[in-house]
Amino acid sequence: MRSAAGTAAGKFPSNGGRGMNLFEMFELSQQYRQVREMCGDPEIDAQAVLDTLDGIAGEFQEKADNIACLVKELEAQAKAMRAESDALAQRAKARSAKADRLKEFLYRQMALAGVRKIETPRNLLQIKKTPASVRFEDEQGFLRWAAAHPEYLRQIPPQPDKTAIKEAVKAGTAIPGVSLESGETFSVK
Repeated sequence: MRSAAGTAAGKFPSNGGRGMNLFEMFELSQQYRQVREMCGDPEIDAQAVLDTLDGIAGEFQEKADNIACLVKELEAQAKAMRAESDALAQRAKARSAKADRLKEFLYRQMALAGVRKIETPRNLLQIKKTPASVRFEDEQGFLRWAAAHPEYLRQIPPQPDKTAIKEAVKAGTAIPGVSLESGETFSVK
């Protein structure tokens, strides 16, 4: 009879606290697959398969635990980075608002003084006319008129409402070309 112990024992030792090795984790997964295959081999002793599984299980769980800890650490770092990013975004927004208020102040003062342009070695301040833009005084009235003049309307292609479709199919409504599918999710807590 062949022994299964040589397949797992000693070949992939614990890393002795050096941190995790993702390749070793992959190898352990492969060993699990090999052990499953060995279970169907009548020439391999059942006790040898069990001993091999015991050895792999400890290493696999330790490595999985180490990887889960790394996942938690990376998620915590990402959360801290998002918080810092939010704080920086708020500061940037405040600075932009202050700059906008100062530009509005300069614009009003120049307009009040009748000055349309100031040029210095560092800056060019200028009041310019903007291109004409459409302003609706009665948008509903326009839409009624535009119903007879479609060239003035944009046609937005319809899009499926997936939420409504999902609820209808769940309720038993048959909708051609539609089915519900479920996947899997993985979590580390």
